[in-house]
Amino acid sequence: MQYKVTCRKCSGKFKLNGNTGFKVKCTCPYCGQELIVNFPKNDNTLPESKERASQFNAANGQGHNVKKSNGMRTLMIVLTFILLALIGVGAYYGWGIYSKQKSAERRMARKRHCDSVENVIKAKQAKADSLRRVADYHTSVCRFLKNFYEKSVLTDDDPMRYRHYLTDKCLKMIFGDASDSFDIDASAAWWGAFGTQSGLEIREELLQNLEVTHKDGQWYKVRLTQDGETEYHEIKIVVTNGKVLIDEVI
Repeated sequence: MQYKVTCRKCSGKFKLNGNTGFKVKCTCPYCGQELIVNFPKNDNTLPESKERASQFNAANGQGHNVKKSNGMRTLMIVLTFILLALIGVGAYYGWGIYSKQKSAERRMARKRHCDSVENVIKAKQAKADSLRRVADYHTSVCRFLKNFYEKSVLTDDDPMRYRHYLTDKCLKMIFGDASDSFDIDASAAWWGAFGTQSGLEIREELLQNLEVTHKDGQWYKVRLTQDGETEYHEIKIVVTNGKVLIDEVI
């Protein structure tokens, strides 16, 4: 089949024989320019030159590239959306886990604080109870000594009846090694240890002014006042087998 060809260089027109769908290399008879001519398959219109064929092919390639670019853009958008969705879901669950951990930490901190406060309160209460027990003990000892004085010292009763309230050490301090002897003046020795130098002159006044206080440790102070004169004795107390005993008197 014969086709009309236009040279891309000199625009000269000439006829060329060829088969439909083939590509032929030829030379322009006017200017000598080499040309490559693509014969169409079904169209009677022949590209005039290689330049038009190239333009045609380039246009088709550009369209294909545009479609490919649009497809990649769509794919990137979808992938970006999926990635953002995954990040959002991960952040949501991550925040949930973080919030639970923080909530648990706050609960533990509050519990530790409450336990600490409770321990401090218990410690203070235990200390207060201990101090109260000590104070109660001293009060009971003071009561014992006052009762001891009222019944065995500031009285005409036989003091030897109350010797069981003294330790062996104290008995020896008062009566010496003859504490079991009946030859000694027990009342005089007893009064010399627990009484006053002025003697038992005004018993009612001594009983009224009798005062026993805790000094320190195991020591207690006894105040004896009569006729405007005051004397003191210091007495050491020990507890043996749950029994309160007088161990020293000065």
